Amino acid sequence: MSTFAKAGFKSANYNSFRPHYPPSFYKILTEYIGKEAGKTGDKVGKTIDLGCGTGVATYPLLQFSQNVVGLDLSPPMIETANSLKAAKLKELGIQDESRIEFGVCAVEDFDAPPNSYDLITAAECIHWFKDYPKFFEAAAKHLKPNGVLAYWFYVDPVVVNFEGPHNEKLLAIETMRRAQQIYLLYVYEDPKGLGVHWDRPGRDILRNLLREVDAQIPQDLFKDVKTQKYVPSVDGLLQLTPQDLRLVREKITLKDFTNYISTYSLFHNYSESTGAGAEFLEKMIQEFETELGWDREKTLLDLNWTSGYTFMRKSGE
Repeated sequence: MSTFAKAGFKSANYNSFRPHYPPSFYKILTEYIGKEAGKTGDKVGKTIDLGCGTGVATYPLLQFSQNVVGLDLSPPMIETANSLKAAKLKELGIQDESRIEFGVCAVEDFDAPPNSYDLITAAECIHWFKDYPKFFEAAAKHLKPNGVLAYWFYVDPVVVNFEGPHNEKLLAIETMRRAQQIYLLYVYEDPKGLGVHWDRPGRDILRNLLREVDAQIPQDLFKDVKTQKYVPSVDGLLQLTPQDLRLVREKITLKDFTNYISTYSLFHNYSESTGAGAEFLEKMIQEFETELGWDREKTLLDLNWTSGYTFMRKSGE
């Protein structure tokens, strides 16, 4: 996660090309929050969003939380989050800027009075946390009785449809399977590619759908644990359900697909180490064009992300 804190990391690109969480997911979360009281319409009081990045998941929390604090250890990320404040609040129809604030702080350094938050969230970041028992203990300490801890994730997009120029000798499903093979080769498997530059064990925890994290939830501190995982497939056999975290980008160019890959921490690490980041992306694009007959600007891709979430409620009255 320290990669995102480096001065050279392009946080604006991160905000532009990363998938954003849909309203349907926040509806799932608010329904869970309201379940204990048997109602879902009221706002919670105070929320803290850990590892908030550029505020992708933080700003939507204002729709059901009166006050929101976003914390991240990366100064560039927090700078971008603050730069978006005026536009985001206008988009949400909120005039009171004091309802949201951002600060630079590592999760391990966060502290607050006991029983002070109604909701603690961690989006696409918990795989970086260093000590899960300590984190869960701290979250329980800071939450009010029956307060909610929610974390969610996404990893590795899958091309589930495409249109435009392509190799007409290949069936569509064969094309998409080959596209996934190319992605995995460049991002994980090729020893001369990006794979050796992943920050571990974080990436391995994420690819394993946070199972290691879920296994350490303390049953004496939390109750009513809800988990949901979704893994897309090119054959369309695994369909999204209303309870899944639906992360979809439709009709994006091949070039923007590789722009998304450029927001990976390992791509930044690779570029720093080799100075050949732009050349790597160009080689990857050419592989897609040569193998699949795609065009970087004219072939349009539909992507689904592997995703999931875990919600839980602090025990006690």
